[in-house]
Amino acid sequence: MPNWIGNLKHLRYIDLSYGGVEKLPETICTLHNLQTLLLSNCYALAQFPINLARLINLHHLDVRSTKVKEMPPHMDMLKDLHTLSDFVVGKQTASDIKELKELQIAGTLSISGLHNIVNSVDAFEANMRDKHLNELALTWGSDTDDLQKDIEVLSFVIKSSCDSTKSIPLDYFPRVKELKLYDCLNLESLTYSHVSDSPTFLFLGILKIHKCPNFVSFPKGGLYAPNLIELIIYECNKLRSLPEHMCTRLSSLRAVTLNYYPELESFPEGGLPPNLDMLRIFGCKKLIANRMHWGLDRLISLICFGISFEECEDVVPFPEDSLLPTVLTTLYINNSPNLEILDS
Repeated sequence: MPNWIGNLKHLRYIDLSYGGVEKLPETICTLHNLQTLLLSNCYALAQFPINLARLINLHHLDVRSTKVKEMPPHMDMLKDLHTLSDFVVGKQTASDIKELKELQIAGTLSISGLHNIVNSVDAFEANMRDKHLNELALTWGSDTDDLQKDIEVLSFVIKSSCDSTKSIPLDYFPRVKELKLYDCLNLESLTYSHVSDSPTFLFLGILKIHKCPNFVSFPKGGLYAPNLIELIIYECNKLRSLPEHMCTRLSSLRAVTLNYYPELESFPEGGLPPNLDMLRIFGCKKLIANRMHWGLDRLISLICFGISFEECEDVVPFPEDSLLPTVLTTLYINNSPNLEILDS
């Protein structure tokens, strides 16, 4: 791109997508009326002009599929920026992720280079909660070596973005061992970023989904998490089903808690994993109505079972024949005002 581009003072729109541009001239930063700058798939573009933040009227910046390694300084000066495709956290500028706090962006955002963050609190200060995002993608580099810090960064980003995030691709952080999603008001699904016959296996050991009222689905084909030992789902009013193929793909699962899961009617095909030793079902009216189809009598490791018949009407004597396994040692019944008879 020639330096004289800076002479076009009234220019408002530049589209260089799929171009061979390697570097943008500093003079582009004098185009104070520029509103749209599209640079997607400029595969040779490696850096931004240092003064890009002077484009104070910029509304749309698309930098997908470039070689850019870090964002220019003072991105928080772009107060009118509505859409930003990518934010790259650089090795020398990792704290700049905090500048996202000032940007009222919407739509889709990808944050990459998260392994470069030194202080995980910086990720929380990005304040993703106030963004109107349909999709948020998070990417760590392959050379990350601090798992604990990566988990903290993930936790802070999710906590600060729950109000806007609709989908979380689990394979973006396969090494995370514990994932807790609390009060994610717009979260609709857990997914895999790429459809494949052999999705990424997750190291996930504990998954808790708590008060996500619009959550409706797990990844198609189920969770590939052979190390998952505990699954807790609490007050997800629209969720109708548990992960597919739980019996085989969650073979290490030991404890399942389902709290106020009103639309769930049955367990997935194949039933629950055979090594399950604790199951708690509270306030799941439709599921409890179909309890004779649970197949719990086949779970030879199930020793602890808890249930609540809250909101269930005309409860017959419980438990019915063959409902529970003979190895059961602990039975917990809570909030069951209509239960009349406990069958011996």
